[in-house]
Amino acid sequence: MIAIGTNRLLAVLAAALALLASGCAIPGLGNREPSGEWFEGEIAAPSGRVVRETVIASMQRLSYPLGTGMDPVNQRAESGWSLQLAPFRGKGYRTKAEVEWEAVESGRYLVEVRVKKQMNDDIRQPTDPSYAKWKWTDDDEDAAKVLLQHILAAFAPELDTDGEDDDPTEGLEPGT
Repeated sequence: MIAIGTNRLLAVLAAALALLASGCAIPGLGNREPSGEWFEGEIAAPSGRVVRETVIASMQRLSYPLGTGMDPVNQRAESGWSLQLAPFRGKGYRTKAEVEWEAVESGRYLVEVRVKKQMNDDIRQPTDPSYAKWKWTDDDEDAAKVLLQHILAAFAPELDTDGEDDDPTEGLEPGT
């Protein structure tokens, strides 16, 4: 009787190991947030407050809703989730922007941007967010680059207007 119980236990363990080895998902495992892909740029700004307000305005301009993660003390901003639902399983998704900035020297700031992404795995009602089954996926690198460019563009360097005609070919080697 004990040998039958032990054999059954071994069979169950072998089946569980086979499922894990074959890549089958077990609920609660494998749906962890991936490590982030951050993109960075450096800007010249008069203060951290100006950077924060520009970050918030850039997020709103790109349709990221305001989130509760605005932290001026730690120089960090996190948007709410921006939904892009679709009528097919795995095609709808949501994104959330994270931006961090720090002073690297007087009047200069390093800005880092990440856009998290989750896809909707619900098959029954994929266009209803209340039924959504969100699964982590890789970060939306293109969206992060666009947000970073919006922020950098707000602090574009001023044009040289000293009146002197600079030679645009200065420093270039002659072509053959």
